[in-house]
Amino acid sequence: MCNLLTSFAEHLPQMADLRSFRVKVPIGSLTSERLDSLRCAATVSLISHFPRTLTSLTIDTPGGPSRFKPQMAESNHVCPLLLNKEILPSLRHLAIRSHNICPELCAVDDSRLQTQLQTLIVNLSMAEGGFYAAVNARYCEEDKYKGIPIYPHMKILAKSAAVHFPAIRTMRLLCINPKSPGSLEICYNVLSDREVLLPDDVLWDDVDWDDADAEPAPPPSEHSDPDDPDIEASYDGSLSP
Repeated sequence: MCNLLTSFAEHLPQMADLRSFRVKVPIGSLTSERLDSLRCAATVSLISHFPRTLTSLTIDTPGGPSRFKPQMAESNHVCPLLLNKEILPSLRHLAIRSHNICPELCAVDDSRLQTQLQTLIVNLSMAEGGFYAAVNARYCEEDKYKGIPIYPHMKILAKSAAVHFPAIRTMRLLCINPKSPGSLEICYNVLSDREVLLPDDVLWDDVDWDDADAEPAPPPSEHSDPDDPDIEASYDGSLSP
């Protein structure tokens, strides 16, 4: 599949009228180190070849955790490309769920920043349906953030970064809900500073969803640590070490 994506990417520059693109890797696939590496290369290839007309991009790679630690070589690192207006100059809507992610995705502040973004949604949860892992995404550079849970850290960064996006209308950060790891993800609305539960019938990247009437998320004191790499969830929703 990754090889097909890489081959397909070569044809993208010819699609001058392309405005929206969504790529989703099937859950349960790409779990080995080798395949994870291919996935990163395929995603980088797609982003690097998109026509400059692209306005909306969703990258969705749910599934069980892997032990893959990405090589941080520029040629294989997705995060720096996503908010770079020199690569995606027309981008207005970005939603991403990935096994590995950089906190700086919510804290970029330089001349390359995508200041025209209207939507930024980052989903840290690797859960989906009956096949999932009760963990959040991992840092791209795990050693740099050792001992720092990814969700609360990115909440702080996202709140601080919101002012750098003058056109932003929707800015959300999602994570696993330890009390119901197969569904009802916790959704943090950065702009309103509200934390709610994502309903089962709402897609995580639904830009039109209004969370005003959503059920409040449980307080942080009731959360277990969803970033423990040694906790996994079975298909029936029970937790097992």
